[in-house]
Amino acid sequence: MSGPGIHVWRHRALVCLLSVFVLSVFASGCGDDGGDDGGAGPDPTTTELTAVSPERVIVGDVVTITGVNLGDGGAGASVLIGGAEADVVSWDDTEVVVEVPMLFPGEQPVSVQLGDDAYGGLSVTVSLPRRAYVASGERDASDHDLIQVLAIGADGALSLMSEAAVSVGIAGAGSFGGAPGNLAIDEARRLLFFSGTDGIAIFAIDAREGTLTHIEGSPFDLGSGSMYGLAVSPDGGDLYVSYADSNELAHLRVAEDGTIDPEEVVAYPVGGSSDAVYVTADGRFVYTTSGYGVSGFRRTAATGALTAIEGSPWDLVEETYGCGLNPSGSRLYCGNYSAYEIAALDIDATSGALTTTAGSPWEVDNEGPMGVAFHPDGTRVWVTMWRDGAVSSFDVDAQGGLEHAETLETVDEPAAIVVSDDGTVLVLVGQASRTVQSFTISATGFESAGAALVFGSSAYPTALRLAGFR
Repeated sequence: MSGPGIHVWRHRALVCLLSVFVLSVFASGCGDDGGDDGGAGPDPTTTELTAVSPERVIVGDVVTITGVNLGDGGAGASVLIGGAEADVVSWDDTEVVVEVPMLFPGEQPVSVQLGDDAYGGLSVTVSLPRRAYVASGERDASDHDLIQVLAIGADGALSLMSEAAVSVGIAGAGSFGGAPGNLAIDEARRLLFFSGTDGIAIFAIDAREGTLTHIEGSPFDLGSGSMYGLAVSPDGGDLYVSYADSNELAHLRVAEDGTIDPEEVVAYPVGGSSDAVYVTADGRFVYTTSGYGVSGFRRTAATGALTAIEGSPWDLVEETYGCGLNPSGSRLYCGNYSAYEIAALDIDATSGALTTTAGSPWEVDNEGPMGVAFHPDGTRVWVTMWRDGAVSSFDVDAQGGLEHAETLETVDEPAAIVVSDDGTVLVLVGQASRTVQSFTISATGFESAGAALVFGSSAYPTALRLAGFR
């Protein structure tokens, strides 16, 4: 067979054969040539992080990152938590174990760096260790007050940390009352504040142990006067301190390093003795209570400056020694100590002015209502009954009304009371009994987490704060 058609067919067949040959050679060249790849890391297209455990940590904890194609941790491999490089404990292709580096509390991103490529999508929540800080009323040889540091176990039980009591360097001004008093904590910057009779002590909170160390310059001399209460703004930039003797509320700016300048104190007059201080969660309003009234101020976020709210002070409560803001900042609840009542005040969302809540006050069966503490969801509130040695819980309805739920006998003269930020633990101090006691909170009620801790014979605990539950 011959002719042009035959030649064309043969030509096309040859071209096809050559194409197949070239393609097969090319494909072979794209495969593993058996040579040394120089220890190159895993293929970036297949590396993936799948989990980190535990998700809630404190500085120094060990966390495990699991994934696929993570390599062997050679040159160019690292782990960053919150932007800080973590020390590696072990590393293989599916699991990396590291220690949490020194970080401030909060949610922190987790990433694995392999050469020029970074892989993320995971995070951990860094917290302070679970601690209770109590102004015990005890004093050292220099007549300076002591703060006791207590560990809070997973079961809510309290334990006294060995040699954890720290001298504040000044005499305290703890008063008879159920407010958290002259202690305040800024967890975001690991700072604790204490006000006394002639100044303010400021401490750094150890990220791993929760122990306290004076920052440089502490205590800061603010002159003489009884400073019964203080509060720090939600952003940590402002400190508000009650001056009971001069009937004033003082404001100080807090620097990034935690220091304050006593020369820059700004004082605002209040209607009566200024005792406890409360700042709403959004930082817009500041209130201070005296025995028979409440003064209120609008706060300027940029500067922390205060402006008295029209109508302040309000004579709406009777002999109150402790109040509490509900979590939304829409109401202030106070124990009417002698009247055996709990009063509630509505906070106007625009002006901050106070008016009596519908149905308030509510009578209680126990004597001497004093300290007030809310569950973080706002549906329950606990009140210490100072004269009866008890604590009562109340359900809170949508309109702010109270209905008694449960009463437990506690320590003698229970005063200050605090509920943890996660709503699992309640802690209170007993003044006559020189004690601190904790309770666990469940959906159905609350119960003792163990025997109360007893301080020394000279103790008279007033102030109380918790940390490590955010």
